[in-house]
Amino acid sequence: LVLQCNYPYALGEVKDKAKAILWTATGGQDLGTAVAETLVGENKPAGRLNQTWYLDDGDLPDMNDYDIIQHPRTYRYFEKEVLFPFGFGLTYSRFVYEDLQVEASCRGTVQVCFTIRNAGAVASDEVVQVYATAPKCRVKRPIKQLVAFRRVKDIQPGEKRTVVLEIASDDLRYFDVISKTMLLEEGEYTIHVGPDSSESALTDTVFVKGTHPGYRDLRKKQAVEYFDEQSHVELTVGHFGFTAAKVAEEEVYSASDYGRPVKEKQNAEVLSVDKEVADKVAVLVYRDCCIDENMTNLRVHMYSDGETDLQVLLDGEKVGSFLGDTIHYQIAEPFLMGWRAVRDYKYQEAHRGPQYTDVVIPLTGVKNSKSATLELQLKGAGKICYFVME
Repeated sequence: LVLQCNYPYALGEVKDKAKAILWTATGGQDLGTAVAETLVGENKPAGRLNQTWYLDDGDLPDMNDYDIIQHPRTYRYFEKEVLFPFGFGLTYSRFVYEDLQVEASCRGTVQVCFTIRNAGAVASDEVVQVYATAPKCRVKRPIKQLVAFRRVKDIQPGEKRTVVLEIASDDLRYFDVISKTMLLEEGEYTIHVGPDSSESALTDTVFVKGTHPGYRDLRKKQAVEYFDEQSHVELTVGHFGFTAAKVAEEEVYSASDYGRPVKEKQNAEVLSVDKEVADKVAVLVYRDCCIDENMTNLRVHMYSDGETDLQVLLDGEKVGSFLGDTIHYQIAEPFLMGWRAVRDYKYQEAHRGPQYTDVVIPLTGVKNSKSATLELQLKGAGKICYFVME
């Protein structure tokens, strides 16, 4: 079976009928010649898939959902069985991986050394791939992350080649939502060497020097978008240059429409989610928060043109809440005024629209902790930009 396409396909039972599959992207004038020469063995096939080929598109979330961690996809986070893994590709020979040595150098790199042996009967190329994992990281890291690869050419039958690759320490970093910087977390990393992302022919561990993650100081202003985890949250334009978080607006979809919005409810296949959206709760989770029992208020910069329900939880226990909007909200009672001033004040209140303001939520049951988990549960029309504990 020869496939000429630019994207992965769910091949179904076709994959079991074909003795071999040759895949190529759309090429130029010599595409036909290249395919023919590869089929008769004049070329040494060493292409590797740069995307995961899934068994079924039903294994994937909506195409407009870009959160690859919470709704797993790509070789980094997808844990189900796949048709062909990222990095996969066969040759006309077979290779054996041996003698792995991994060492962290003083230059801030990790050196990976191993040998490959052509155990087949014909000369061929091999694309060796090195992946890394961080099993004890503070945040969820990829199952595997490609950090180095090389195409080793024209290896003769029985021949051994030594391959030396270097991993830059920067390639092991991740964006830390607490420090808002790229962080190389100190600790042990597992190095996998093999022919693709699913097959670890050789593995070893190495200790990498770096930085220990810090804690969130909730006495300082916390921008809402630097969460550790979220559900049903939509980020939008906020106030004072901040991003705002609100309950995600979902559309009505057809069961057979592959995630495209349906403008009209035409038949029984349409799935109405209007009520579900109305009852939806946006959840924002912030871990490793440093707090003390003297913190009695949570000041939240927010906007709401309708009833908003905001619940505040620490380590799963409710410690505060707000129910209302920012049309009528005021922190304190107005000062003593004469009857004319009272009349004018009531007129202004009646015609005042919603605005961004600091809503102060009294807290109870706050305990000393350096690693508390703060959870904000938002329901209704509100938008949050930032918050701080006082």
